[in-house]
Amino acid sequence: MQKIIHGFDAGKFSDFLDECGAAKFFLVCDGAFEFLPIKDVFDGVGVPYVKFDSFSPNPIYEDVERGVRLFLACGADAIVAVGGGSSIDVAKCIKLFSAMDASRCYIGQEYKDSGVPLAAVPSTAGTGSESTRHAVIYYKGVKQSISHDSIVPDAAFLEPGVLKTLPLYQKKCTLLDALCQGIESFWSVNATDESEIYSE
Repeated sequence: MQKIIHGFDAGKFSDFLDECGAAKFFLVCDGAFEFLPIKDVFDGVGVPYVKFDSFSPNPIYEDVERGVRLFLACGADAIVAVGGGSSIDVAKCIKLFSAMDASRCYIGQEYKDSGVPLAAVPSTAGTGSESTRHAVIYYKGVKQSISHDSIVPDAAFLEPGVLKTLPLYQKKCTLLDALCQGIESFWSVNATDESEIYSE
């Protein structure tokens, strides 16, 4: 069951790391990370981490492969994604693929839970990637939807302060994205009384 945590600070983040027993974590983020008001939290918790930001805005399979190799080599025991949908999707795929056979294409293999703890700190609004079982990457130029229950992040930290750093255009895009997600959820055949309240 995913934990939704409102706000992001050293105390809340330390609690997550303690709960999953992480002695080192793997930080998946994009270039905007350096400008986020929460950046200092990562150094403030006193837990070492390795940063991975070598992926394109529309991540390709090879980006994820590089991430899996680095994750396995660095000895981290948890993954933390910070950023928009692309960062979170890359982190989800690294989690899922990290327990699979690296000599074969990950996409063609059976998906299983790797057991790696995953937290997401979205820096945009609207994609919903921090709370879904889906991720999107491109393989040989074709969009692939990677889906598995185990890639829903264990914790989603919702920190509105990160939205202040978004350029106005991105703020408008995320607003429209959130609006569309709400509408789709509201009229979904799988809607529940609770989901309709959130959608509205």
